[in-house]
Amino acid sequence: ELPKSPSYKHLNRILPVFIFSFLRANTVNVSISLLLNLSGMDRHKCFQALKRINGIFPEYVKRDRKQVVLGKVRMIKVYFGLDSGFFESATKILQRFWEFLCNTGDNIIAGTIAALALLSVHSNLPVLRVCEKIGISQSAIIYQIRNKLLKRLNLTGFKTFRQAKNMLTSEVLEKVVGIKS
Repeated sequence: ELPKSPSYKHLNRILPVFIFSFLRANTVNVSISLLLNLSGMDRHKCFQALKRINGIFPEYVKRDRKQVVLGKVRMIKVYFGLDSGFFESATKILQRFWEFLCNTGDNIIAGTIAALALLSVHSNLPVLRVCEKIGISQSAIIYQIRNKLLKRLNLTGFKTFRQAKNMLTSEVLEKVVGIKS
């Protein structure tokens, strides 16, 4: 039973939070912005409600995020008709860089992993198309690669995928992850 709170007076405010938690626990892609729009609560109250629900609905907290991300990468593989080498590379990259990327959203992690896996299999598929498919911006991936991966690996000079393709392939994928190009 939820504690009494002014935020929960109306069922139409709290119900979207329960539905959001259920859908996310079952790996259905639902955004926080959609939850905010449907519930009518501000961001702070929405996150407070999610924290309270986590005690009642532990499946959301205990979900295997790596499997969720790999599911999104698998969807990218199928949608764009990529070969199994793409998915194998993505799996290795995810395992190696999970600790660097785990504090961000599942879609952004999937996009970052997919972008690096595309480099590893020398695909001509533009990263922007992957971003559009999973609903994120390309700048989010650039931020993750530059600030979450390369800074922690003490590598500098990344501005765009085209300019840094050789560095990402040789310094990150070959030396760190062990994927030969």
